[in-house]
Amino acid sequence: MNNLRDNPWNLTPAQAAAFDAVCETGCTKLAARALGVEPKTIQVHLSAGSKKLGAPSGDRLKKFLLWDRFRRAQSAANAMYLNSPQAAAPVSAETVERAYS
Repeated sequence: MNNLRDNPWNLTPAQAAAFDAVCETGCTKLAARALGVEPKTIQVHLSAGSKKLGAPSGDRLKKFLLWDRFRRAQSAANAMYLNSPQAAAPVSAETVERAYS
């Protein structure tokens, strides 16, 4: 997915990048280093983005899993689209939430 704003929760590109980096690196410190920002910046983006994801405030792991699965599903749909002459059906947020809730 090229456009980081293209998500059902309307995360900003910075919030989406923060979630992606934490999912990839496993912690805010390494995510901050990968993005070239301070760890506090990552924490601010994650906090604001977490509110948009809608999972209970204490359920941080569920929010990261939800985001990670959404991105993986979108990547798989994009790969299917690129490897076939037919357009792949987009994956909805409801489908991802239902599968991983």
